[in-house]
Amino acid sequence: MVVGRGNDAIPTWSGFNYQGKMMLLYVLELINQIAKDKNKDIDAYSVELEKTEDFCIICDSEYKSFHQVKAYLSKDKWNSYSKAMDKLLKHRAESNNPTAKCYLTVAKEIKDWDDASNTYNVSVELYKRASKVVGVCDVRNEIDTEILAYLKSKGYSDKTEEVIYGELCLFLDDSIARMHKQDSKKRKYIIKFSDIVGMMESAIDKEDVRKEYFLKEKIYEYVMQNIEKALNNLCQDECDTSLENCNRICAAKCGYEKMTEIVDYGQFCKLLNPGKVDEWDNELNLVENLSVDKIQSEIYELLYRSGTPEKVMGNNCGIYLQSKYSQAPRKQVIPTFLDLTRGARKERALQSIFQNIINNTEREDSSLIPSLPDERSSYILGRLINSKEYIKLETLADELLVSRATTANDLISIKKESKKYGLKFNQKPNYGIYIGGSEIGKRKCLVDNIFRNLNVSDMYFDFLDTYFNSPDYEIIQILREYAISISDISLIDFLISFSISAARVSCGYLIEQETEDFQNFQNRTEYSAAKKLALYAEEHLDVEFNDYEIQNITIQLICKRSTKGLTFINDQNIIDLKDEILNEIEKRFKEKNSSVVCKELKGIGTGNVLRSCRGCVEDAAEISKEKEK
Repeated sequence: MVVGRGNDAIPTWSGFNYQGKMMLLYVLELINQIAKDKNKDIDAYSVELEKTEDFCIICDSEYKSFHQVKAYLSKDKWNSYSKAMDKLLKHRAESNNPTAKCYLTVAKEIKDWDDASNTYNVSVELYKRASKVVGVCDVRNEIDTEILAYLKSKGYSDKTEEVIYGELCLFLDDSIARMHKQDSKKRKYIIKFSDIVGMMESAIDKEDVRKEYFLKEKIYEYVMQNIEKALNNLCQDECDTSLENCNRICAAKCGYEKMTEIVDYGQFCKLLNPGKVDEWDNELNLVENLSVDKIQSEIYELLYRSGTPEKVMGNNCGIYLQSKYSQAPRKQVIPTFLDLTRGARKERALQSIFQNIINNTEREDSSLIPSLPDERSSYILGRLINSKEYIKLETLADELLVSRATTANDLISIKKESKKYGLKFNQKPNYGIYIGGSEIGKRKCLVDNIFRNLNVSDMYFDFLDTYFNSPDYEIIQILREYAISISDISLIDFLISFSISAARVSCGYLIEQETEDFQNFQNRTEYSAAKKLALYAEEHLDVEFNDYEIQNITIQLICKRSTKGLTFINDQNIIDLKDEILNEIEKRFKEKNSSVVCKELKGIGTGNVLRSCRGCVEDAAEISKEKEK
């Protein structure tokens, strides 16, 4: 019996990615071989997904072969695959057949595979077709070859080849979907060869494959061909060679490798274009929004210039880069095609983009899956507070791709956390979990949860910078209009609170109780500011705050007001002097660094980094000191 890998990666499987297609290719090849051998029974064979290796072939309950699938383009040396091969050999040794074959499947030739230094090639076989490895964009043709061979052996017409191919991909997708719905402890990871043959036989009588196939396959082929072409262009531009011959390990290649593991390429396209909404009604339009030039300049250039291939990560529907400039808990940056050029003329366009992102109902589905305990707790807490119904423990575990026990352990800290805000943690057998309590308590909990995950050192340079350079700057202008002094930290806290309030109200979660003794605060400037902020929310966010919501905003402003923070002064002479000083600093900074635009300074789109964020701060400080002298 083989000891499992311990990490169930069934959600990463699909009939429309490299891993799934390579499994189909090998199984079809084996089915054709079995058909020629009268001593072999097709009913005895099955394929096991993910339980032990990427996939395994089993015959009469005995492991016959173990397979690791890697789509690495940045690795062409055998020692880069040593860990994968160690796993193959380990699992074979633990199996009921120590003589089973071990296969390493790769998308790029391993140049030194036959060298004497490679001690693995005696025990591990490199999977090839006609003496060549099967590339990401080559696997479809190889599967077609095996399907045609099957049809010929049975005397069938080759006109049904595409129908069978499409149904094979959908069959694998459907099988994986059923596995995913099963409890992980009771999950059946097995697909019988006879079921695959039966599916092919039934497909022969079909005139057309399901429309779902054309959608998924078209997107897969177009996306993968485009991103491969874009990467090849990058290799030619940066390394003066083709992708096939380029030996440099870079983050762009790592990004490509992560893309081959994507399950939902349609969602990936949406993730690349988060500001697009109207074009998603027909998902085939997704591929039309992809251009080779955009992929190269906006995605690969960003990754390549980062110089950190080890920080390129991925999940089922996208890729991301870890960066110290990110506000996310894991410091994640998602490469996109967004054009966020700043300036007064761009304000309307920016506001339209931001609104589209807000309106994109798919955005939550593309979120990166939390992996650390604190991240999971934050996710679960938000999920429970924002739900009107009970949520089962199993549902949360499936969403986070962890065990039920791990999720139950995360709930211990969540239960303690919710009590701090007067919230009631309810857990009922057969129903699930629900967090009840006051709306004010829930919002405070959400705000604190987000706030504590912000990196304090980056708050001003990232979070506030976003607000000061966006249409939402009007919120800060309202505070300035009413001369409300507030510290940087408190300002961030308030902006988060205001955003959450708007989001909660839009979902129908309202404060419906009057603030105690509020009549004492109705004459304060904070109340006037709160009413102006409510008007802003109504005009710009399409959210209507009731009187109780306005009262809550008022109390927040009173509590956050500071005598030591940012004091907004309305004296015109002082404002003019401030503008004069800032204009002079901006002029001097541009003379020194050739630009004052953050995107240009960081080299985004050009590859020419003019100044780092810290360098910009240092220059501004130096210029200010010179000005004082």
